Amino acid sequence: MPVDSGMDVLLLLLYAKGATNEVNEPVRGITRLEKLIYLLNQEGGFGKYVSNYHFEPYDFGPFSSELWDDIETLKDESLGLVETQKVPSSYFIEISDAEKAMEEEESELKEEVLDARREKMMEIYGLTERGKIVAEQLFKELTLEEQRILEKMKREFNSISLFELIRYVYLKYPESTAYSKIRKDILGEAAGG
Repeated sequence: MPVDSGMDVLLLLLYAKGATNEVNEPVRGITRLEKLIYLLNQEGGFGKYVSNYHFEPYDFGPFSSELWDDIETLKDESLGLVETQKVPSSYFIEISDAEKAMEEEESELKEEVLDARREKMMEIYGLTERGKIVAEQLFKELTLEEQRILEKMKREFNSISLFELIRYVYLKYPESTAYSKIRKDILGEAAGG
């Protein structure tokens, strides 16, 4: 079972060990999941596998509708699971100007960053037992170097705050922020810049 699609990389990311050194370390929130896949594509060498994900600049940075479709497919095929859990409100971005911009826009990030913060709830992404079996087989198909990179990136980017992750992506890939509604707040730019 060779690795040959973005869905395979999504399975691999969810399966990979992170900071906890446990397989199937959960990924908290759709924004984090999307940015992790984007970074695996951009700097992890996984672009050859995720060519079906077309990341475009959008309201809150790089966005791929194909990734969202694959998340739904994983759930439908009983490979992935999404749980809603309480998390500390300190997890969420705390920027008032971004809140004002997002209140005008109906979006998934608005729901995740604003509504979930008020309710202290967030979607947590992981794999079912069946998903772990499939992902383990895919993981064995990766080279040792690919396994190392995948786990290193998950360990690093799954453990930093959401604000830090978004800021990293915005600084490293400014082209992905062309239409961002929160760019100035994330990067601390002056109103005119």
